[in-house]
Amino acid sequence: MKTSKTHGIFILDKSGSMDDEPRYPNRRQDVVKAFNEQVQQLRILSDSEPTFASLITFNGDVFEVKWREDVKTFPEATRDDYRPCGSTALFDAMGYTLSRVLKEDDGDTSYLIIIQSDGGNNASVQFKPSAVQELVKSCQSTGRYTIVYIGCEESVIRQVANDTGIPLSNMASMNTSNAFGYATASAGISTRVMDYSMSKSMDPEFSGTMNFCSAEAGKVANLSEESPAPGATLGTPTINWSGGAAGNVGTLNTPFVITGSNLAGTATVSSGGTYITSGLLSGGTSVTWPSEPPKK
Repeated sequence: MKTSKTHGIFILDKSGSMDDEPRYPNRRQDVVKAFNEQVQQLRILSDSEPTFASLITFNGDVFEVKWREDVKTFPEATRDDYRPCGSTALFDAMGYTLSRVLKEDDGDTSYLIIIQSDGGNNASVQFKPSAVQELVKSCQSTGRYTIVYIGCEESVIRQVANDTGIPLSNMASMNTSNAFGYATASAGISTRVMDYSMSKSMDPEFSGTMNFCSAEAGKVANLSEESPAPGATLGTPTINWSGGAAGNVGTLNTPFVITGSNLAGTATVSSGGTYITSGLLSGGTSVTWPSEPPKK
């Protein structure tokens, strides 16, 4: 069922292991930057329908930082806003968030819920795995929820899948131990948020349920290894030149989308041998170029 509103909810781990350390002195800043980029991609939707964003952080406790604010005016986070410390109450964070959103669900909103953590649960006291699993089932039964878990070690990710009922196709691993691995994973998440936003705004049949991470059954995607090494050859992309959805006439005032098997590196787009534009592509299978309409 097509809904008229969207609520993006970000549940972000701020336990001690997410803090800066000698081998990765700018981790906090990178986490904040990645979060802000994901909110920006969600903002694509706000031109076509009311779109809201929320931020929940957690360590041994759960913190409601922002709740259901208009994504157009959602403030950017800063490094000072994000101060990791303590343990990991993953199930409490999930349980709190899903309980609240189910109580407020008006039946006409799609939900994209992205959980990011570098470890498994070790401190929850309010919600057991079975309770979280029932909440996940209640959300999934509506056909309007995409719940995503991004973790680190595959063994922990599979355990979280077993405990919560989130499908593996909506789970992925990321490398938080160095800047390159985290940046690559963050780009992959941002691209998927953009894909979600574009699907919701352009596809009249899209209800808000998306295979977010992996197209292969039983596979845990590794977002830190998606892009080829620097200098790798980019396959020839195809372009939805006018930016229109299937069956519709596009307009050059809207972004246009490049698709390919694995987009990374620098691509030049042309039509009939005429140069249009070029830019940096990173991660995923589609990239929107929103800066300028294509010009011959």
